[in-house]
Amino acid sequence: RAMRRHRHWAAVGAWLVCAGGWIAVYSLPDEYRASARIFVDTQSLIGPVFQGLALSDNVSAQVEAVSRALLTRPNLEAVARETDLDLRAETAFEMEELITSLQKNIKVSANRERDVFDISFEDVDREKAREVVAAIVDAFVENSLEGQGDDAQMTARALEAELRNHENRLLESEARLAQFKKENLGYMPDDRGDYYTRLQAALAAVDTTTEEIRQLEGRRDELRRQIAGEEPVFGIMSSTPGSGAAIGCSQQAQIAALEAELAQLEVEFTDKHPRIVILKETIESLRQKCAVERDAAIAAGLQPTGVAAQPLETNPVYQNLRIQLSDSEVELASLRAQLATYRNVEARLRGDVVKIAQVETDLKKLDRDYGVIQEPYQELLGRMETLRSKQRLDPMTDTIQFRTLEPPFAAAEPVGPNRP
Repeated sequence: RAMRRHRHWAAVGAWLVCAGGWIAVYSLPDEYRASARIFVDTQSLIGPVFQGLALSDNVSAQVEAVSRALLTRPNLEAVARETDLDLRAETAFEMEELITSLQKNIKVSANRERDVFDISFEDVDREKAREVVAAIVDAFVENSLEGQGDDAQMTARALEAELRNHENRLLESEARLAQFKKENLGYMPDDRGDYYTRLQAALAAVDTTTEEIRQLEGRRDELRRQIAGEEPVFGIMSSTPGSGAAIGCSQQAQIAALEAELAQLEVEFTDKHPRIVILKETIESLRQKCAVERDAAIAAGLQPTGVAAQPLETNPVYQNLRIQLSDSEVELASLRAQLATYRNVEARLRGDVVKIAQVETDLKKLDRDYGVIQEPYQELLGRMETLRSKQRLDPMTDTIQFRTLEPPFAAAEPVGPNRP
């Protein structure tokens, strides 16, 4: 009821407030926006040259950093002095407010996909806004170009420091690896494999050799049974005067064969022929052996049957079996020696299982650490070489090229304030 009773006064008050507000709104100065658009060409001549290599300039990040650097107070103070905006500030406090206003009203936006940067600024003076944008564009380009050489030098110094660090770490890792191998000589894995591979190979060698010995022993026993059923010679065992044949002489057939060969050679050559000399020495040696066997047979109670005109005829089957048995015995001795060696290897591996397993684990860790250091070191070497090539090619082309798509321009129509 009170509002209804005093509605006339309320209407008068509302009209007074509206009239004052309208006057204030229309008295606000017009605001003009100036803007410019810049294209940053990062795909210049040097870009394709180093495409796909480990090192490339992060141009977008560099330009973005420059855009942020433009909004620092020293740069904005230089822009204010260049465009005479500083004349609006009569005191230090007003100058601070002017710089703060510039930081707030200058906009730098970037289209990352197209490498396009938009710079805009709003001011009550249309021409002054255009001058500010022009000064910002000039500072933007100058600061970006000035940073290229410094960036390459700083990158080179950083890479050199990182290379020295990795090289020192690599040398330390190599020294640790060499010392470890020296301290654990004999426990290191070799071309035969690691511990378990070598143990498995030793076990397999023991089994294989044992089986070969078993088969060879069976063959030897069979030869012994066959020899027991054969006679070593045919006829009565006797000696021939002057022939060197003795009772039980097992070399009689060999002596006869050598004498036949000697007789044939004596027809063709002289007594000084090397083969004739060797045959005579061999025959004499065999006759001495026959004499020893004869003496042994006589001492055992065997008596010659008289003087026979013919030598004993050796049984070839018996001699062949004796030769095979001798070969089997030699092969058995060799296999037993190999088996003893394999068993020693197996016993040593089983006895050192804890030590060898620990050594191999530590070696793998050292190798892994060495590889972790070596891989980035090689990559850094590649980056350094790429940077040096880039520095040699820099005089021929710029890494960053700028092109103004839209020069600084301020529209005649104001953009503010929004009076309606």
